[in-house]
Amino acid sequence: MHIRYTICSVLLLLGHGAPARSAGELETIKQRYDQASQLEKEPGAQHLVSFHTMLPAVGLQETQVRFVFISEQAHPERDPYELKHELVKVGVQYNVAASAQFRIEYLYDSRGELVFFFEEEESAEGSRASRIYYRAGKPFRRIQDSRSGDGKPSREVTEKLTPGQRRKAKEALARARQYREHFRQLLALEQLK
Repeated sequence: MHIRYTICSVLLLLGHGAPARSAGELETIKQRYDQASQLEKEPGAQHLVSFHTMLPAVGLQETQVRFVFISEQAHPERDPYELKHELVKVGVQYNVAASAQFRIEYLYDSRGELVFFFEEEESAEGSRASRIYYRAGKPFRRIQDSRSGDGKPSREVTEKLTPGQRRKAKEALARARQYREHFRQLLALEQLK
């Protein structure tokens, strides 16, 4: 009886700690996002890559990829010119013809791991925005906002993702890793001068 009571008490405490843990994580992610927003205002804290591609059945697709980062001296006592870079955010904007605009954001923590994914689509039919929050490489919250063409808004907040939502979160995680690797390649390209 005592063991059963102890197990139930521990499970109850863990269950009550989860919302507080999520709230703290969400606040940390918001602070990191605010930091990225401030860095975007600094001209030396970003690399911008633009593509202008003519696609069949689409026309001109314009894509911009913005890498936002922190740059500081790696070893000021040894080499004041050697820098280390910390990727904070990647923002992607592109169009599909004139009918739809897309905006995607990947937010990284100080270890370079994805903590937040944002995707927005705007068209004449309305808009849709999805936010996925990550903890240790796993999604723990998803928010879906949409607005129909007549302006009617809706919101869905989910702590338990469906299999399709988990697949989408996993795909975003894989793309975030690819963008992180592209950032490293951009830094190497910059050194080729």
